[in-house]
Amino acid sequence: MSRFRTSSKYKHAVGTLSKREEWYLDLRPSTSAYDAQCIAASQNHVAIVWDSGNAVAVLRTNQIGKQKGEPSKIHAHSSQIYDLQFSPFDDNLLATGADDGRLRLWNLPQDGLTSDLSSPSLDLQEHRKRVATLRFHPTANNILLSGGNDSQAIIWDLENSKSVLTSNLDGYIQGLSWNYDGSLFAATTAEKTVSVWDPRSSQDSAVQTGKGHPGVKPTRVVWAGNGTNFISTGFSQTRERQVKVWDSRNLASCLQTISIDTSTGILEPFFDVDTDLLYLAGKGDGNIRCYESNNSSPYLSEITQFVSDLPTKSACLAPKRSVDVMNCEINRVLKLTSNSIAPVSWTVPRKSKVNFADDLFPNTAGTQPAQSGSDWLSGSNANPILVSLNPETLGITEERQEEIKQEEEEQQRIEEERIAKANKKELPKLNIVRSSKYRHVAGKLAQRNQFFENVKADNSSSETDSIKANKKWFAVPWKGMGLVGVFDIKKPLRISDTPGLIECGSNQLDMDWNPFNDDILATGLENAKIKIWKIPEGLSTMKSNYFDESVALSGHYSKVTVTKFHPVASNVLASASYDMTVKFWDIEKANNVSTFEGHPEYIQDFTWDYNGSRFATSCKDKHIRICDPHSGNIIASAKGHLGSKATKVTWMGNQDKLISVGFSKSSERQFSVWDVRNFTEPLGTTTIDTASGVIKPYYDEGTGILYILGKGDGTISYYEIVDEAPYAHLLSKFQTSDPQVGVAVLPKRDVNVKKVEIASMLKLTTKNVQPLSFTVPRTRKEFFQDDVFPPCPSDKPVLTADEWFSGKDAERPLMSLKPADMTNLSEAPAIERESKYDFDAEQAKRGSGPVTKEQVMDGFFDKVTSDWKEGDVVVPVGASYDERNDMVDEDEWSD
Repeated sequence: MSRFRTSSKYKHAVGTLSKREEWYLDLRPSTSAYDAQCIAASQNHVAIVWDSGNAVAVLRTNQIGKQKGEPSKIHAHSSQIYDLQFSPFDDNLLATGADDGRLRLWNLPQDGLTSDLSSPSLDLQEHRKRVATLRFHPTANNILLSGGNDSQAIIWDLENSKSVLTSNLDGYIQGLSWNYDGSLFAATTAEKTVSVWDPRSSQDSAVQTGKGHPGVKPTRVVWAGNGTNFISTGFSQTRERQVKVWDSRNLASCLQTISIDTSTGILEPFFDVDTDLLYLAGKGDGNIRCYESNNSSPYLSEITQFVSDLPTKSACLAPKRSVDVMNCEINRVLKLTSNSIAPVSWTVPRKSKVNFADDLFPNTAGTQPAQSGSDWLSGSNANPILVSLNPETLGITEERQEEIKQEEEEQQRIEEERIAKANKKELPKLNIVRSSKYRHVAGKLAQRNQFFENVKADNSSSETDSIKANKKWFAVPWKGMGLVGVFDIKKPLRISDTPGLIECGSNQLDMDWNPFNDDILATGLENAKIKIWKIPEGLSTMKSNYFDESVALSGHYSKVTVTKFHPVASNVLASASYDMTVKFWDIEKANNVSTFEGHPEYIQDFTWDYNGSRFATSCKDKHIRICDPHSGNIIASAKGHLGSKATKVTWMGNQDKLISVGFSKSSERQFSVWDVRNFTEPLGTTTIDTASGVIKPYYDEGTGILYILGKGDGTISYYEIVDEAPYAHLLSKFQTSDPQVGVAVLPKRDVNVKKVEIASMLKLTTKNVQPLSFTVPRTRKEFFQDDVFPPCPSDKPVLTADEWFSGKDAERPLMSLKPADMTNLSEAPAIERESKYDFDAEQAKRGSGPVTKEQVMDGFFDKVTSDWKEGDVVVPVGASYDERNDMVDEDEWSD
């Protein structure tokens, strides 16, 4: 074996206890059985064995913080529950096993228990004694393995509500674990043995048997990923806690033994197949150890240890699909204490967390079973169906990802051929510099003393906006659970480590400022709610967080990813959610007035048209739709960008045109210009680059300039959009060394016209917020540049919410940007330019003044050339008259 080992990308992983506001508080877990597994988690629920031990309390995964009253419970058994497990294929299916020998299945509501439950969907009893451990099959649906104190390991066919296979072991079963494809299982017993079983080939004899841990306390077992090794935990004869690594093909001796310590608590092992990391949580311990599993010696290498003085009663791994991948969270251990559940997050430090770290997150087992229970029972084996953890392709299987890639490549080829053909016809042959008054637009950062420093923004989402601003405030999602920071835009400062923040109660996914009231902020939350906030003065200097929302809106069934205020009507808000609907709200009455349905998948972006009479959406199905909010109809639909990442859309001001930005099949970033009156294919498509960050477009209808704001970019490109092919001309690129997490554009009415500022932005980086300005160079800045600043939208509503919901539309009100003390450039007096050289005046001056050297030479030249005619021989300047007469004529030359 080489003494050099490849460096692990997880070697710097560190466990961190979540903030207390992210805990599940005020709980009463059971403490009556020291060897019982008392907690389990799925994507939707967290279940804990409650109080006396025969009931299970069920919490929603987002039901964090202090519990309001007693949680709803399952009255599961008449005696102590010793294990509970969620199905890997159904987040709402819970199995429980108890001391009464019964095994019961419970179907939970998607949104959580709202009342106590006592009727199981399935009640199974074949064990003669305690059911000590349960394990769902990793690839086959409706197959469950149970082990009991009657020394039997029973395999259940849940679809037919019966036991189908029974293996007889040599003692009380203390630990069970399936291998990767579910063809074998490993077991530990009270007789201090470890064994491997193929239940479909032999029910009376194990494939392999070996001597396990010699201690008297219970042992546990877990299979080590997609290989032949498994891991057991237990005690030595001297009562030291141990971890052993076994080769399932030969149990005569273990591959490795690690002595942990002399504590008395049972070691519960949890193994993550995706990272090959083993977590050990000892009952009564405060610490959690993390080891990396290897295929050669040393088979287990300790990476790190989470240290805490909070004793563990029980623990479990949260489903991999629920981790915060954009914050490089590779696993989350839910630690059950005497009165709470404290999440411990294991993260890998990364310099930048703007883009998805695909090297840390391979595809993981999804919720789709690889085979049916009957197929497995008939002898079939299959590996789990893996899905992506990338937010752009979340939940898509490997097979489907490959199909999508092939489809995108084909569509890209067709699109490139179409674009090449169109450009060949329409591009001019001559390379002529195009005239534009915006050719020299330039971006400039403010001075460093105008930055907002120590901004701890949460940049975990790759698709949603990370900063929003108006002329008074800017808002950023803050690190922590459901926090938003709001700061006075006129007061740059170094923000304190503990500023006053808005506490939303759930992670914020989108937000929007009311265009008619600078103090009103809407936030769309992960818990499917929308909260409207009236920002108090001095929020950031408050000693405690602010959690008194003005309005709370409920109606969506999944996380809210888009919130957009209406551009013309007051108190009208649109929201889009993962439940594939768009809802329209009257926030003054806290009422969901109407709901738009018709999207087959979740909505990626939403934009109102200029006066809010229509809206456009982009969807995960790669279609862009134009919709009528009054009638609820889809006006037009077209296939948009073919890449896997999100498409964003924006309306081109008061025109029937739309701009979309996204990715091609070959992962090139691009934008397209669409005519909504002929919404079959784009007028033109422009390729930007091959960077990976999702783009946010900003179109300035006053100048016709499109700004490309990409997450993770250090560059902002800007194009002039015109009415003729190729429809977009690159003006320039503004480049900085700091990549942007997000960019907020201030309303056009707030630009500094005296400096000919056409766009004002705030650039959010990983550490600060930087003001940014785009200006047009002009010489006569004392005049209002009316050719650059046409009227822009005002901050006054035209319609009430009731009027708009009744079907009424109105033109968007406009306002002039011209200050009262300035004159229009078009009305300014013409500049009287003084000639640098007046030839006639200079000649007259020479005729009346003293004779100069230049005049003498001119006169001499006139004299010596005055008698010459055409055809005469030219005499060198300076030759005398006599010399000229002495020259030989042509007829005097001799032959």
